[in-house]
Amino acid sequence: MHHPENPASGRVLAKAGFTHIGTADRDTETGTVPYELYALESGA
Repeated sequence: MHHPENPASGRVLAKAGFTHIGTADRDTETGTVPYELYALESGA
């Protein structure tokens, strides 16, 4: 996953073969933040 204010991390994950699968809310000191979630499919 990566912070929504860091889209470059999402591009790195995509180039590494990860697929964007949605978002997940994370509680932080400043409130709830929707983090971007990625998954890596196994080759099996």
